[in-house]
Amino acid sequence: MRKVNYKEKGITLIALVITIIILLILAGVTLTTALSQNGLFERAKYAGEKYKESEADEAEKLGEVEEEIDKIIDGENPTTGKIPEEMQVGDVVHYTPVTTETSYKLTSDKSGYDTDQTITQQNLTWKVLSKNADSVEIMGVPTEGGEVSLKGATGYNNGVYLLDEMCKTLYSNIKLGVEARSIDIEDIESKMSEYGIEMRGYYNDYENDIQYGYTRMYSGDEAWYPNLAKYENILGIDDGEVNTVGIGKNDDGTKVGEIEIPLIEKSSDSINSRTKASNNIEVRMTYYEAELTPFDFDDGNFFYSFIKGAECRFWFASRYSRCKLSDAEFRTS
Repeated sequence: MRKVNYKEKGITLIALVITIIILLILAGVTLTTALSQNGLFERAKYAGEKYKESEADEAEKLGEVEEEIDKIIDGENPTTGKIPEEMQVGDVVHYTPVTTETSYKLTSDKSGYDTDQTITQQNLTWKVLSKNADSVEIMGVPTEGGEVSLKGATGYNNGVYLLDEMCKTLYSNIKLGVEARSIDIEDIESKMSEYGIEMRGYYNDYENDIQYGYTRMYSGDEAWYPNLAKYENILGIDDGEVNTVGIGKNDDGTKVGEIEIPLIEKSSDSINSRTKASNNIEVRMTYYEAELTPFDFDDGNFFYSFIKGAECRFWFASRYSRCKLSDAEFRTS
């Protein structure tokens, strides 16, 4: 998280980082293949940006920003940037997205799903997830339902990018110059206790006889992988070592050395969105399950209670690989 401080002509303004975590409930998503997905759990990270205005309208702009910050965090003094001591995790705060679009057109060539989808902006109740001296995280609790479907290798290759893009389109605030992104698994794990992280490492998929972090080899007709996976830290191809210098499970597009990794792949044909190794692939197990308890989190039980109280499944803007006995499963979680 970042804090932006600046002084101009005797005026001091501290624009606080507001990390917004959005939870969108998506019900009724159908699993259609081993690579299809279910649910939506979105996170939006908002960063305050410095206003660079002319001297003539400087005072007016400063007043607008102060007013908007007051609307987001009741009681905060935008001159000092102090978070109210009485603010507690779980408190309701005021936040209103200001966007040019209130719906997002998700086409089948990007999602891999059978048809185009339209995702609409939802009304959310915003609550404090965490806070420190100069920043606060809030997340949106849904008041209505919705649905998003990603499918096959195309959905895997594009899933993280698309979840981020949906959040950016629907929940940013262009007036404040802040931008939304989806929640990912590391956001959840960052709230977990040392005990919770330790338990993750002990996870054993007894059904498939493999532990978290271990690898398994596949050959022949089992050696298929989504095109993006060759850039990730989960895969070794044709007797090569499993990659450790590639992109992470939350990255939606980047560069490894001089290799340009595509942000998005436009293909609804899963055959064109995946590759078969000549001989074999070695896949690292990054999938795990957890029967959560309050001891797994360090947040006063708020986050634990929120997840346990949910009645459906969610998206995370992260990918995982599961090393089954029959083949490897690649999904956006």
